[in-house]
Amino acid sequence: MQAARVLKLPVSSDFRTNFQSYSKHYGVGWLQKPIVAYLRKFHNRTQCTMVPTHAMREQLEQLGFHHLHTVGRGVNTRLFNPDKRCAHLRQTWQADDETVVLLSVGRLAAEKNLDLTVKTYKALLQNNRKVKLVFCGDGPYRSKIQTECPDAVFMGMCTQPELAVAYASADLFLFTSLSETFGNVTLESLASGTPVLAFDCAAAQEAIEDGRNGWLVQGEDAQLFVLRALAISQRIELLKDARSHAHTSTLKWEWSSIATQVEQLLRQVLHQHSRT
Repeated sequence: MQAARVLKLPVSSDFRTNFQSYSKHYGVGWLQKPIVAYLRKFHNRTQCTMVPTHAMREQLEQLGFHHLHTVGRGVNTRLFNPDKRCAHLRQTWQADDETVVLLSVGRLAAEKNLDLTVKTYKALLQNNRKVKLVFCGDGPYRSKIQTECPDAVFMGMCTQPELAVAYASADLFLFTSLSETFGNVTLESLASGTPVLAFDCAAAQEAIEDGRNGWLVQGEDAQLFVLRALAISQRIELLKDARSHAHTSTLKWEWSSIATQVEQLLRQVLHQHSRT
């Protein structure tokens, strides 16, 4: 930023990570306000800050951020596709046609609220649901989850093609995170034909049509999330119906349209800079 100002170059920025929200998960919650102040000062020195959702834009505007523009993220609907569903992979997970495979994809870390994922899975088991829990990803929280949930499947770090097969081979994506600015995994799961259960925030708020391609839980009520999962798993036809709508609902999120938005914004920044 300093070098760009000296060279009189225009600067655009992206707000993609809620660093201020992460602080409370690592014992330094008292740093939240200083972090917000630093981020605000940094981004307000740029000519344009791109944010991934309308809700995030409104939140940052209330915190005093300027020059905000909403630019969502995209998904490769050819890579992430229902056709990638693999019976053999499900067999390795010890899941048959009657098993509801619950999937979690992402970094295994405290800020991802994965304790609720495990809690939801255990609640389903206790209510005699035939379910299997699969984690794709790795991180510092893995050992804790493995201790609490030894019967879950841990795929570790996966390549994009491997993830595409895992998404399509699951039946319900559990997205319990409350710290995302967007959450690309939501789009990837839907594009793969796997409906999503998530809190009503970030990408889920904009991509999920409640009851059609997935389900939204209002607020941050963990118990309500569990109850919604119990209701969904009780009626398998709900999952099948949502699966039929999931892929087509993401076609408008193709990367080409997102790239066009970014290009237009960068041209706008250049034009404004040339006039100063």
